[in-house]
Order: sequence, then C-alpha cells, then structure tokens
Amino acid sequence: MPFTKTSKMSGAIQTSKTFNTACTYIDEHDQIQVVRNTFFNLYCYNEFVRDTYETNKVKHFELILRENGFNLSSQGAAKKLPKETRSQHSEIIRDMNDELFEKYLESEVKGDEKFEAINKSVEYLRLPMTDREALIEYKDIILDKWAIRDHNCIMRFFKSNEYIDNKLNELDFKGIDVKTLTNSYNKLKIIRQFEARYGINVWTPQCPTNTEMDDAFYSLIKTVFRTKLPKPTTPQDLVKFYGALVKSATTRKLINVKKGEIKINDEIAQHHLKLNAFKNIDRIGFSPEAQKHFNIKPNNLTYIDGADLGLEDGM
Repeated sequence: MPFTKTSKMSGAIQTSKTFNTACTYIDEHDQIQVVRNTFFNLYCYNEFVRDTYETNKVKHFELILRENGFNLSSQGAAKKLPKETRSQHSEIIRDMNDELFEKYLESEVKGDEKFEAINKSVEYLRLPMTDREALIEYKDIILDKWAIRDHNCIMRFFKSNEYIDNKLNELDFKGIDVKTLTNSYNKLKIIRQFEARYGINVWTPQCPTNTEMDDAFYSLIKTVFRTKLPKPTTPQDLVKFYGALVKSATTRKLINVKKGEIKINDEIAQHHLKLNAFKNIDRIGFSPEAQKHFNIKPNNLTYIDGADLGLEDGM
C-alpha cells in the first residue's frame, strides 16, 4: 500500500541521526538529498498503518481475516452485554488487580515478571517504587491505562500555547498530516483558537465577545472532536459548546458546567498536578493562566551567559 506523504518525511529526516545516516547523501553540489530507500518507505508505511488502525480496530481486523480466506458470519442481532454482567466482569478484574497490587507493594522483588504491567505504569509516571504512600495514592491510575491517558490529557490542557505548537510541529515532522487527525494536541490547538475567537476560557467567568461561528470552523470542530453538537447561536449555547470541547479534550470530571458557567474542579486538577510533579520535576511548560491559578512555580534556573556579566563564559 503506497504512502503519499513522503515529502513530509524529508523534514523528519533532518531531525533524526538514524534517518540522516540511512536515508541521505551529499550530492555534487554539497546539498543533502533524501534517498527513498527501504528504511524510508517502511517508516512511511508504518506511520500510515498505525494511524489507519486507530480509526476502527475491529473493522480492520475483520478485513484482514477476510483477505486471508476466513468466512465471517454471525447469528442474531449484535447486542451489548447486560449492564449487570458487565459490572460483574469489571468487579472481578478489579479484585484481581487489587490482589496483584497488594502483592506488588509487599514484594521485595518488584522486577518479577508478574508485575510487568504495574512496573511499566510506575516507570512511565516516574513514581518511586519505594514510595509506598505515592503508589497507594495513585493506584487507580497505575492500574488503568485509560486513567493514565486521562491524566496526560489533563496535563496537556494546562500547557502553554508554545508547548502545544512545539508538539504539533514534532508530529508534523513525523510525516503525519496533523490537521486531519483527532490527536489531543490538535484538539487543544482548536480550543485555544476557540478561546481567542470568542473571548472565553476556563480561568475567568465566561462572557463571550461574539457568537458568530463560520461553517468552516464549525466543520473543523465536528471533524476533529467527532461531535454532532449543533452550531451554537447564543452566548449560553456557546459556553455549553465550549465546555463540551474541553471535556472531550480532557475528562468529564475536570470542569463543571452549571447555569452557563464553567469552573475547574480544583481538587481533581491538584491531584493530577501532584502526580505530574514526579515526572515534570522542573514544573515547566505550563500556561501562565495555569501557573497563576495553581501557583505553579518552575524549578529550573534561567541560564545566564557569562558575557552578560562581562565575564568569559564557561565553568
């Protein structure tokens, strides 16, 4: 299956030592040229496949089975498991996870194979394995990959515009047309555009400066957020619409929308910010609004060039 966006890979190559070694050469004019070799094509194809399979994994799996000679059939109308049955299954899994987690806490050999999933989460969150109190406090997040995803979404929402732009540029360097994807950073970019257009945000009382939404912007929002919400026409509708976008980009519990006003759930936000402090030790990348609201103070020191002090730079 051909990948048509190879032109964007040329930019990605310039940012990767591996790509520079495997996919470039210097021509007779001393210019860097891109070689669309096997490694290059495999990278393009794998990025394309990864993005494609994120759309509907079940459907793609069915197509793969059919292409390999399987005949698929079903009996009766498809229906969801009863809520009671699903609750029972969830409870069984939860009990099993709780039991394994207790063993993990008590074990002196946390590198045991049976703890692999827990260790991956703990390492990803940068939690100290020996900090029993922290492990217990964030147990629900450690044991649930979707909770980790929610945690990441909340932290990204608190990031600065510059941070979000840099992340989108990184995705663009990978050769994926981020404008057509529903990735979290693109959602945040659109939310920031929404805030600028209508003069509202989650940090201050919402008083929209206008309610006119052109069809192109509304269509973009519907595509990226996969929403069927009607186009807002009144200030109240606009605030509700904005609240729905924020919840879609983060979690349903991060903000409360009541009587046309949006407020951040500070308790939930602080819980996640405390967890993020293990990973983001320097407390950098946050927006000025988040820094002010949560009293976040960066720990990194600004580098001062020796020349600024009339001295030679260096240690």
